[in-house]
Amino acid sequence: MADKNLEDELRNIKLKIFSLSNNPNKVTDKTRKLDSTQKRIDELLKEAERILEEAKKESGRILKKAKKENKRTLEGTKTKTSFVSNNTNYKTESIDNKVIEVNSVRMLRNLNRSRNDFIIKRGTYKLSYFDNNLEFNGSVTIEPGTKIYSENEIIFKGKVTAKGTYDDKIVFSSEDRWEGLVIKGIDSDNSIFENCEITNVRSSGNHGAIRVIDSSPKFIKTTISYNRSELRGGGIYFENSKSKIINCEISYNEASKGGGIYASRSAITIDNCNIHNNNASEGGGIYLTKSDFTKIILNDIENNKSLRSGSERDAGGIQNDSSNSIIQNNKIKYNGFTGVSVTQSEGITIIENHIIGHEIGVFSWSKEISDIKRNTLDNKVNYKKLYWKLKKIKF
Repeated sequence: MADKNLEDELRNIKLKIFSLSNNPNKVTDKTRKLDSTQKRIDELLKEAERILEEAKKESGRILKKAKKENKRTLEGTKTKTSFVSNNTNYKTESIDNKVIEVNSVRMLRNLNRSRNDFIIKRGTYKLSYFDNNLEFNGSVTIEPGTKIYSENEIIFKGKVTAKGTYDDKIVFSSEDRWEGLVIKGIDSDNSIFENCEITNVRSSGNHGAIRVIDSSPKFIKTTISYNRSELRGGGIYFENSKSKIINCEISYNEASKGGGIYASRSAITIDNCNIHNNNASEGGGIYLTKSDFTKIILNDIENNKSLRSGSERDAGGIQNDSSNSIIQNNKIKYNGFTGVSVTQSEGITIIENHIIGHEIGVFSWSKEISDIKRNTLDNKVNYKKLYWKLKKIKF
């Protein structure tokens, strides 16, 4: 049977060969079709190889760009970045690969809590309640004429250079109310606020317009007015600070303690300032506690009030508690019942001041004031000591 099958196949092959030999054009047509098909297949393979090669190159470019973007995010902005809002382009340009120029509220929101250094360009920036606190961890330079309106805290943890001019002041305020400035940490040492205005703070916390903690900024020719704290420091609150306040106006501020200025464990210098019309239960103008080496020199301290009317200890002008400070060459006038009150501050110096227009000029609950002399006093009672009460009262 197998031999028969082989014979049949051989016969069929011979018939096909005979048929083709009698019709050569048919062979040629098939060959041409095969050649054309093979050529088309080769072309498609080459095209596929080309597309694959381009895909590999594009993939490499995308990967390289992604790595670059990631590195830029980690190390700080090194190229120009654009934010677009309402058909307006806001550009951030780097300076020395570190500094970002800010010129829109949108950028402030996007860059909040960044560790980059910033230049805030001249303009008006209005932040809403929903923007939360604005925090700067790097250094910040604010151009003259800049106005920042917030409804929350603005926190500076790096060096701040906010230097306005007489005609182009830098303004920190709110159209309603806000929580004020916080200057915090040793990285913010040597900050300077010059020709600035800080107003309209309504704080429920432990500070009013400005809270300075573990830092020593300078305030020069700056107005701090119409602010209120529920607790301490309606104008400025200092804690562990060596700040200087020079040629400033601090007025119309309110707090429980230290309507204008409150300082704790600090050694601040208040020089040639106008401190007036501030109110507090204790220390209408200035309240010091545990702040040795504080200097209050050449200031006008006038028309401040202690809201505890008739209290000898609670001074309208300066209340000095456990602080061996220097109070010299000031005009301390018409600050309610008591001009200067001193408690547990035997090393205090009060010399060459004009203390005028009070029920009691200087009231002391200390055992003895080491240096009080050459003051001009014109009060119903110029100097009253009640050191014997120390035996009965616990502080």
